[in-house]
Amino acid sequence: MSHRNSPLSPTGWLRLARCVVEDGWPLRRAADRFNVSVTTAKRWADRYRDHGPAGMVDRSSRPRSCPHRTSRVVGLRVSRRWGPARIGFHLGMNVSTVHRILTRYQCVRLSWTDPATGAPVRARRREARRYERDAAGDLIHVDIKKLGRIPDGGGHRVHSRAKGTRNSSAHRDASRPAPCMAVPTWDTPTCTTPSMITPGTPIRRSWLMRERKPRPHSWRGHWLTSPRSVLPRHG
Repeated sequence: MSHRNSPLSPTGWLRLARCVVEDGWPLRRAADRFNVSVTTAKRWADRYRDHGPAGMVDRSSRPRSCPHRTSRVVGLRVSRRWGPARIGFHLGMNVSTVHRILTRYQCVRLSWTDPATGAPVRARRREARRYERDAAGDLIHVDIKKLGRIPDGGGHRVHSRAKGTRNSSAHRDASRPAPCMAVPTWDTPTCTTPSMITPGTPIRRSWLMRERKPRPHSWRGHWLTSPRSVLPRHG
């Protein structure tokens, strides 16, 4: 459908183009006859030569690129730390378009940034450091958790300050078995004994971690329970 300032409809443009291309009218005569400029008459005549009657439909006037809007999207993300939905509503843009712009400029997710400063606090997936091993025994994870602090029948008021046992579990990174056993202490020699780790597995490297107190806002699963988890760098 033609815009409101267009002097002709698509049928009028087709008649103008046929007069120039098929009937051989000069551009000046066709422009005067249909009350348009010579430039407009030439544009529709060339489009008819290239695309035929199918090219007489108005094309979208939407710009291919909006550099000024791109800078505003990135500026709002950096200065106010808004998400794609809020930026799109503020600028009148599609949410998917805003998301593509942020991805193109490598803007990290808001959940991966510091709420106060906006600085990235978590690495992207492409930069994540994997510690997964292929062969059994390349890396043994040893997880220790203190349990049994309150014995049956009461606490320290009844049984004095008795120490509880420690439950230790060893995870083999390749096949992911998880044997568990109770040990009296949680020092390194006791927790890395071959009897606790899967028998018959050559140990090349061990990873010992002590969990002192569970936190309500900690990760859903422990670092050692997922083969695709990412651990911080260690020396």
